[in-house]
Parts: sequence; C-alpha cells; structure tokens
Amino acid sequence: YTARIKHIDTSGNYSTNATSYSVVVSAGDLVQDGTDGTDGTDGTSAYVHIRYSNDGGSTFTGSGGTVPGAYIGTYTDSNPTASGSVGAYTWALIKGADGTNGTPGAPGADGQTSYLHIKYSNDGGSNFTSSAGETPGAYIGTYTDFTLADSSNVADYSWALIKGADGTNGIPGDPGEDGQTSYLHIKWSNDGGATFTASSGETPGDYIGTYTDFTAADSLSVGSYTWALVKGADGTDGADGANGSDGDPAVSNTLTTYAVTLAADSSGIVASFTDATTTMKVMLGTADDTANWSFSRTNGTGVTSSLSTNVLTVSALSVDSGYVDITATRTGYATQTARFTLTKAKSSTRAGMVPGFAAESLDLRIGASGTAQAALSFQDDGRIYSDPLNDTASDAGNWYLPNTSSIGSTYSVKVVQVSGSTMSGAALNTWHAISGEPSFELSNGVVDTVKTASALAYIALTADTSQVLAMGSLQLEAEKMS
Repeated sequence: YTARIKHIDTSGNYSTNATSYSVVVSAGDLVQDGTDGTDGTDGTSAYVHIRYSNDGGSTFTGSGGTVPGAYIGTYTDSNPTASGSVGAYTWALIKGADGTNGTPGAPGADGQTSYLHIKYSNDGGSNFTSSAGETPGAYIGTYTDFTLADSSNVADYSWALIKGADGTNGIPGDPGEDGQTSYLHIKWSNDGGATFTASSGETPGDYIGTYTDFTAADSLSVGSYTWALVKGADGTDGADGANGSDGDPAVSNTLTTYAVTLAADSSGIVASFTDATTTMKVMLGTADDTANWSFSRTNGTGVTSSLSTNVLTVSALSVDSGYVDITATRTGYATQTARFTLTKAKSSTRAGMVPGFAAESLDLRIGASGTAQAALSFQDDGRIYSDPLNDTASDAGNWYLPNTSSIGSTYSVKVVQVSGSTMSGAALNTWHAISGEPSFELSNGVVDTVKTASALAYIALTADTSQVLAMGSLQLEAEKMS
C-alpha cells in the first residue's frame, strides 16, 4: 500500500513537494477489526413521582396529594406507581406567604348596565308573536346590549325552538269498574207520610220524606221515604209592638221646564235661545228646601250651558237634539237629578230667500273733523244697502231675489254682533221689521285708525219671529284719516 502524506513545516505550512512524502506500508502493518464484546446488562426505566402537601409533608393534599398545595414532594425510582407514603418524598415549599397589598390602581371607567331582551315567535324568528313578541310562542329570541328598550327588529334576536312537536298518545289504561250514580229523592206530605202533597209530593208540606238509591226516577210509593216533621204548630200571637217614630219627609225635585223646542233654519242655526232656560227646585215633603242644596250640571253632546245656583241657561246647540242633566246634592239625603231636553225645529228655505247672504260696507273719510261711519241697511225690496255717512247709498248684497217692491213688509231681521268694535244704529239682538229698513252702523272718530265689526243677521217671518228662514254675515269697516 502506498500512502501520500503531506508534511507541515515548522512555520505551519504544507509542503508542496508531494513526491518526497511517499511511504510504503505492508499489509501486515494495517489495523484489523477486533472481535465483538459480550452483551451488557438490561437497563431500567426511571420514574419521577410528584405529590403535594399544605403542611410541609406531614400529610398529602386532597385526592392522595394530587391537588396542588403549598409544598411539592418528589422522588425517583423505577416503579411506575407512586408511593402512598409521605416519607418517600423530598418536600420543598413552592408557595410563599401572601405579600402586602400593592398600590391601588387608577379607577376604571364607569361600567354599563347590561340588558337581556326576550321576544317570542311562532315561525322561527321571521315574525314576532302578538303584542310585539310579548306573547309566548314556539321560539324564543334573545340578545343582550346596554339599551333598556327592546328592539322591534326580529333580526336582532337569536332564535331557539322551545316548544317541541306534540308527542304521540300514550297507551290507554285498563278500563275501570263501572260506577253508579247515587240519587237523593225528596217528597212532601201533610199527614206524616200517609199520602203525598199535591203534584205527587212536589208541593212543600209539613213533612219531608227522603231516600237514596241508584235510580234517577222518584219512587211513587210513600213507603219508600223516611218522613220527618219540618213545620211546627203555629205559635200564639205576640203583643203589639210600640209605635215607630215618624219618618223623614220625602225628597223630590221639579223643573220649571223639562223640554223646549228651538226654531232653527234649514242648516240648524238657532235664531234665539231665549226659551232655553229652566230652574230646578228641591222639595222636602211639601216645603221648598232648594236653598239647602248644591247644584251642578252635566252637558250632553253638542250642548253649551251655564248654571247660576239652580238656574240653567243653554247658549248653544250644535246637534239636532240634546240635553243637560242638573244634579242637586245635600249631605244626608239622596242625590236628586233632573234632565232638561232641547230639540231643534228646522225650517225649509222659502223661495226667493238668499240662505247665506253677505254684505260689506267700507268707509274712508278724509279730514280731521267729523266721524267716519260705515252702515248696512236692510231694504224692503230685498236689497242690502251700503250707506256711508254723507255719501250715496249703493248695493252691498241681497237678502231676497229677485228684488220685489215691498217684499220686506212680511219679514223681520235681527243682527247679532260676533266680533270687533261695538256697532250702533238699530238695536242689536232685537227683531226689527224690514219694512222700516233698519240700519246697523259702525262709527270711528279717532284719526288714523281703522275700526271693524262682524255680525250675523237672521231673517224670519213677522208672524213667527222665531222661524228663521235665512241668515248671512255683515262686515263693516270705518277708517278716519288725517
């Protein structure tokens, strides 16, 4: 064998002359494999065993020392099963004493109140049950947030089925024994049970007979009943009692008028409520006791009224018929109530009558002296004149068409002011014959001011001044300029 060996000189460098390092080695000089040694002995597994104690190893903790405690015990052997003796373990403290309290941390942010919301559904949460989901159903929906009010959106809830399908019928039980109905039978007799009273003993008498069996029908044999006396003999008359004290006088009430019919036009407007009044009196026996009672009223629908002590006055009726209940009270006596009723008698509009006429008068007066005056007068030919002061009259409307000479001789007019400055001229709230051509006026003597007034006018037959045939509005304006 030839081996090539590199040489390292004293400077630590390899020699570059390889030829001078050839070495010839004989086969006998080579190292040969040795013979195998003998097998070693089998090794053993090592096991670490751990247990816990709270008293330094005097006793184990719970569950044979497997519950962690303040001390840990260990030992190692080749037995996989841990020893049950505390002495087999080496113990070490692993839990120190409680430390002192640390420095308190900064206050946390304010918390929020959490609210659990519950609703119900019968279709898996597509829709709520009735009462916005408050009625229990087959599904329950829940969610939690920090808002007190429940959401009305079904999608906000998580739904779960809480009502399963009906179960199958159970196995029928064994039939019970047939029961029997018990019947109590009762009859009556006046002779101790020798005979029944009338109607086969159904009419009550001095003796009662009874028996019980399982048959619904009553026996018609008096011998079937056990009889007992239920009505004793009449006692002797007692002595007359003492006379009682005199009773209190009877309380009653009356109205001076219980009902009134009010004339109205075809639209139901009442011309006058003069007759819509009544007075309540309370009588104690035959004596007038009104002064000792307190009075109140309750208006029916559409009725406006006032009450002065015991005198009722109705001022408006917006329905065809109505009522007012007047109540009188006094301590120790029964409450007294009486009803006052009102009914409208509507008229039909007469041919030629203008049911809803309107008239306006406007006066502009220039000058520091004098009075600005607007006026409206009803003419007997069916017209309404605008009649400013010191000016020529002109047509301002019609209360009757066509204009007919002296048509006003058969009618009357009444004007009721509604708003604005006080009107003058012909008296307000009073019926006037149109044949006299009454004028209703508004005056203004204050420089650089405007006065206005609004009124309603009612027209009725002279023969029946409460029979309103037409009504309309009047508007007056008087301006005094400097």
